Amino acid sequence: MDRLTAAPYALLVMYAWDMCDINPRQIPPSVDARIADAGWTIVGYLSGSDDIVVSGLRLRSAVLSASTDERNRVCYGYVAERQGQFVAVIRGTDGAEEWGDDLDFLMTDHPHAGAGLVDQGFWDIYRTMQFHGVAGEAPVPIAAGIVKVTAGSPLMVLGHSLGSSLATYLTLDLNLATCHASACLFASPRTGNQTFVDFFEATVSNYDVFNYERDVVPTVPKSDVLHFSRYYPLKQAKTIPVDPSGPQIRDNPLCNHHLICYTALLDATAYEQAIADPHCSVDDHQCAECVLRV
Repeated sequence: MDRLTAAPYALLVMYAWDMCDINPRQIPPSVDARIADAGWTIVGYLSGSDDIVVSGLRLRSAVLSASTDERNRVCYGYVAERQGQFVAVIRGTDGAEEWGDDLDFLMTDHPHAGAGLVDQGFWDIYRTMQFHGVAGEAPVPIAAGIVKVTAGSPLMVLGHSLGSSLATYLTLDLNLATCHASACLFASPRTGNQTFVDFFEATVSNYDVFNYERDVVPTVPKSDVLHFSRYYPLKQAKTIPVDPSGPQIRDNPLCNHHLICYTALLDATAYEQAIADPHCSVDDHQCAECVLRV
């Protein structure tokens, strides 16, 4: 997938964040009008339980033991359909500060034999994720719900930041369940050790990862001191380089990580149309100030 093709998918993830941010605990959330404007029809919603520890002046980069307490369940995204194609969209985190501290994360065994080690914090969130049908059916585990609603139709999993980690695990699970899902990921942190990366590569035949050169999130986590193992990036990840003749992004952690800036780097026209959209959120307009030139 090239950058121009990826840009509309980046916007779909941005809509997931904006939609879930209004009231994170409201499931289903209020639907973002831009999803329908892009031709997509929502067929389900995604939720999960998480617990990110706050320490000192910044959110720490360690995501700890996701709670199964339903009071901690929040909106994580949606599943939508357009002309027989489906997308499962998982929103990211609010800014880059959560990734600012270069700490060691902890790994745990992936439940599938031979799949290696995955990040415990990311995995603990993923294992709580559920699919909610639009008709008000009882929620079910995320992969099972998506397999049922897509019924063998083409499916692409989308994610940004933390959402890219969760989307990586979901894409693997779907393919293990014989649902041939592809993925398009943005600003993806590292999700497991070398064995996990090799297992993912052998199982998932079609995926793309786009990481901006100045974004720190794709460089973490680095190592797990308990397992004496290193984290590795997915092998097909593409780096968007700093290009003096292309779009210019203000060089700070938040600007380098926000999806509206990624959209500008991927496709200037898609970025300009997104900012001109009357439904563009206040937060996205504010982050668009990071884009110095397109």
